[in-house]
Amino acid sequence: MSSSQKQALEDLLREFRADPDGYEINKKIGVFMSRIRKYQLHAGPHLIKALSYKIKDHDAKHLLDGLAHFYNLTGSFDAAAMIYETAVQACPEISDFAFRRGDASFRSGKAGESSDIFRAAIDRLNRSARANSQSKGGPLVHLLEPRQVICRFFGELAAKIDLYVKARELGYIDSARAILIA
Repeated sequence: MSSSQKQALEDLLREFRADPDGYEINKKIGVFMSRIRKYQLHAGPHLIKALSYKIKDHDAKHLLDGLAHFYNLTGSFDAAAMIYETAVQACPEISDFAFRRGDASFRSGKAGESSDIFRAAIDRLNRSARANSQSKGGPLVHLLEPRQVICRFFGELAAKIDLYVKARELGYIDSARAILIA
């Protein structure tokens, strides 16, 4: 943790001591802590307090994501899945929430439910991609991107490509132009 992050946290905690029930300060501390590995397990109470106000602003998605991640870290996978279900409804434009919900359901031992969640999310993305390509008069294009995988394990990227090729050959996804972002 950098000295500027330490100072920022000290400033936030000073503000928190002045108003421990405030929405804004609990939101700031919860989001801040949820982004720093060392403090993620301490973010939960602040995230819960901020979400208890039921305010849907720009940061609601960060609060929901942080709280679900907190529950995942503590092994409360059912609670994480519930939070991600709320996040999917509140922020349908963020497709990652559906996949994270599927992961939490799988971790809680609900493989069938998880599979259904993943299938629905993939189908939604495919419909959106088809509609977008048709509206532009172009072909459907699949972008295969490493995201953070390239920084961690090359084998994960290879597995992603392997799964994509197999799914395409088996007809699970439409044949399309594929672009690998390297």
